[in-house]
Amino acid sequence: RGRNAAARAVNRLALAEAAPALLELVRDTRLNEAVRVAALKGLPGLDQGHLTDALKLAAADTSELLRKEATRLAAQGQSSDAIEQLAAALEGGTVAEKQSALATLATLNSPAAEETLSQWSDELLAGKVPPALQLDLLEALAAHPSAYLKEQLAKYEAARPKDDPLAGFRECLHGGDAKAGRQIFFGRPDAACLRCHKINGEGGEIGPDLTGVGARQKREYLLESMVYPNRQIAAGFDNLLVQTKSGAAYAGVL
Repeated sequence: RGRNAAARAVNRLALAEAAPALLELVRDTRLNEAVRVAALKGLPGLDQGHLTDALKLAAADTSELLRKEATRLAAQGQSSDAIEQLAAALEGGTVAEKQSALATLATLNSPAAEETLSQWSDELLAGKVPPALQLDLLEALAAHPSAYLKEQLAKYEAARPKDDPLAGFRECLHGGDAKAGRQIFFGRPDAACLRCHKINGEGGEIGPDLTGVGARQKREYLLESMVYPNRQIAAGFDNLLVQTKSGAAYAGVL
């Protein structure tokens, strides 16, 4: 944790003399991958030579998280082979690396980035994009400033089934990021999942315990429960309205 914080501090303070130490942290495979990623993030703007060496090391590392960050930083640096690296990740990377590559392409306002996303949008309209990448691609098309990509996105949205209430959300059934989902469940105050639901003994009791719910229910059921939470109420959590003979009214869960 201390090394992680130190690497972030170096990045904020732009301490150029720390570049060799950060490179060694990236190189040390015995360290936690979060520390190595923080060290890699601290190198841009300090020393181009050390950054180049670190990116090469990270791109070939066994850590998926480190490879993703290396690809992202290489693209942000607008290097001549940045798009080629992103294309290579899209071609042969893990699902998480492909997701990261699509998100990075969305931030690059260049003809090469637009061309790559255009090819993927054609695949999307043809129904050839793997389900685990569809949501990421839709978000990339929406985020990129290209008018043509916006037109491609509009074509896809217009073709959705009109009689399916979940049509606009079905891309959420696959892919995603479990770590990000956990952060939303436990940390997002606007979602407030933890206030009503419990997982592994942590959380509230207003709603059903969600521990192991993925093994008990299908994905469509879980998605519908988030999009239309009142459509199906779990047994034992129905809201009841009781009026007594004296005229008093009580509402709640039995």
